[in-house]
Amino acid sequence: MGKWAATLKRAGWNTVDQATTGLLSLAALAAIARLGSLETAGLFAALWALSGLQTSLVGWGMGTLFFARTARGRQPPQPFHRAATGLTALSLLVLYIATWAAIALLAAPSIDGPSPSMLYALIGLRMTLALTDPHRMVALARGNARSIVARRLVTGTLAALGLLACVHFDLPVHLVAAILGLEAVLFALLTLQQTGQTGARRNARPAIRRLKRLAAAGLPLLAHTMAIAVYVRFDVIYVAWRFRTTDAALYAGAARLAEAGNLLALIAALAITPLLIETRAIASSLPFRRQASQTLLASASLSILGAGFATLVGSTVLGFLFTPTYAEATNILSVYALSTGFVALGTIATRILVAESRLTRPFQASLVGAGGNIALTVILCQIMGPLGAALATVLSYALVAAMLWHALLQERS
Repeated sequence: MGKWAATLKRAGWNTVDQATTGLLSLAALAAIARLGSLETAGLFAALWALSGLQTSLVGWGMGTLFFARTARGRQPPQPFHRAATGLTALSLLVLYIATWAAIALLAAPSIDGPSPSMLYALIGLRMTLALTDPHRMVALARGNARSIVARRLVTGTLAALGLLACVHFDLPVHLVAAILGLEAVLFALLTLQQTGQTGARRNARPAIRRLKRLAAAGLPLLAHTMAIAVYVRFDVIYVAWRFRTTDAALYAGAARLAEAGNLLALIAALAITPLLIETRAIASSLPFRRQASQTLLASASLSILGAGFATLVGSTVLGFLFTPTYAEATNILSVYALSTGFVALGTIATRILVAESRLTRPFQASLVGAGGNIALTVILCQIMGPLGAALATVLSYALVAAMLWHALLQERS
């Protein structure tokens, strides 16, 4: 009973944490769709995806590294939390300024909406979420994330109310971007203040040594995290570049709706992962292989059900959340929904391998998945248009999940 109570508690925190981020992203795109043109919505979606890639980059894989240490019962000491915060903050500042300057110099001015540089200046503030990753992942690994998740729920709710006000009063699009950027900054400040990361540092030399150690330890995980971010966000960026910004708007609306549906599978995956880790520690491989078979079957069922549901009601939901024009993206939604089970499988396998300090397999799988996604997106978009990007993403998820689970089952056989 105690094990199941802990599992349900962990599932509850993961539910709120994942749902807040996913639903806020969906709400942001819905608000932009109602306030601006399709071109503006496509530009917003591309810059949002770019900021998501950059958030993974400036985080240096610290969230995964700290989760792994905590899952093994070795909670990182406070000085390493400070070092991770400093490394992330420095990377964030440099990348934010460089990207804004590049967009200001190279991007064409917008005709019927805010300039790309203004939108990025506001949306790019969401990179500050990377500052909270180590603290979030430690809390989630310990199953004691009530305070940090509650803060995110509060800031996310405030942002959602702000988005509703923008839509109700027909306010300018750049205010939506400002609300989203400030929500991330507020959450980061509250988290760092609560965990004692905002105080002054007294001795710089030990801090520099810790920075070097963390950078070296996090480098493989950074490549792994970036590879995952590539095959999660590259599709929107490529569709915006290869086709029209209107196509990017339709694609992003369908993709984010499918990802919101994937949250249910992801939450279930995060909840059962600790049980699989415990079972895997048993000398005999039979209990783990039995649970693995059940997990694979459940994930395949989720993919089929997700695609079927999207096909039946996708056009209605897209038209309701965004505008009737977005119903044209129903086919993209149906294909993208096939990724549901593969997302869950990849998440479970990655967490198991990270908890066992076997980082090579996730690293290899993520690199193959990212490379495969880029190649497949370019090829399939040439043949199928934006629909090809959705199919490429699903195939990439499937490839990564297959590689990871093959490694898990092969090692236990």
